[in-house]
Amino acid sequence: MVLGTLVEATLPVIGWKTNRLRELDAQFAKQGEVVSREMRIDFAFAVCTSRGRRRIDSKIAKVQSGIAACWARRVERIKSRFRGLGNES
Repeated sequence: MVLGTLVEATLPVIGWKTNRLRELDAQFAKQGEVVSREMRIDFAFAVCTSRGRRRIDSKIAKVQSGIAACWARRVERIKSRFRGLGNES
């Protein structure tokens, strides 16, 4: 508990924008997952290094591409249902 508070208090000091943490929460929420407090602490420590930031950015990109792929499949299913309906004369 104290460690989490310490990390959250240090985030602005190390220059990290908490928006990125909110964005991570939002991306996981779209997939129906919950970001645990431990994941948030791991995330906060990971962003202290540029290598950690790149790793987190790539994970967020994977989540976003997964969401995009899911929507693309859904759109294709809908299109396939309605193909041919307007061709009947």
